[in-house]
Parts: sequence; C-alpha cells; structure tokens
Amino acid sequence: MKSLFKDYSSITLADKILVGALVLVVVLWSFLLFHGKAKDLKVEIYNKDGLYGVYPLSETRTIRVPGPLGYTVVCIESGKAYIQISPCPNKICVHMGKIWLPSQSVVCIPNRVVVRISGKDRLFDALTY
Repeated sequence: MKSLFKDYSSITLADKILVGALVLVVVLWSFLLFHGKAKDLKVEIYNKDGLYGVYPLSETRTIRVPGPLGYTVVCIESGKAYIQISPCPNKICVHMGKIWLPSQSVVCIPNRVVVRISGKDRLFDALTY
C-alpha cells in the first residue's frame, strides 16, 4: 500500500504557494483576533456587598476580596484572571482555572465572590429566562 505522503514529486509550486498563503492568513487572523483584546477588557469582582472593584485585565495584580468565610485571593496576570486562594471547603473556584474572554466568570459560592470578565464583545447572542 503506497502512502500519499511519501511521494512529494506531485507537489507543484502552486500547491506550495497555496499552503503558504493559508498559513499566513491563519497567523494574521489569530494575531488580529487576540492581540490587544486584553487592553479593552476589565475584571469585575463582586462580593456579598456588591461590586468590590474593576481592574484592567492587562495589568498584573493580586486582590484580596473579603467574604463571609475569609479572604479570597484573585490574581490577574498575563491577560488572564483566576482565583488563587479561597477559604471555601471544596476549592471548586480555585480549580475552575483561568478566564480571559468576555462573559467568562469564576464563582466562589460559599464565600460569595464572583470574578467576571467584561468588555465590548460578548460570547453569547441572546439570553433566555
């Protein structure tokens, strides 16, 4: 059985140009889609009393957010936000990982802390109740 990839003699210059152009389009599209987005995005942090603070996603910082169980530590670094430390028993919020896109959120229900990314673009088209 002859493999299609063993015989490169059938690849023409036009094939190479097409593959190169496709790779270039994908790289440019990715760059335009993701580069600079973190500058416009904000991290909204809520606790039991309401909005605790709004911080740029592009700046590195660590925020201690008070809650009924103690302090939840929220980290913002490399254009991503996450809960690093929480006094809740199961640590589900810590294991939820990093968020970086608009409308994503990490919630610590026992300590009543919500970390949400806000921006101009949203990931959903509509909401239903």
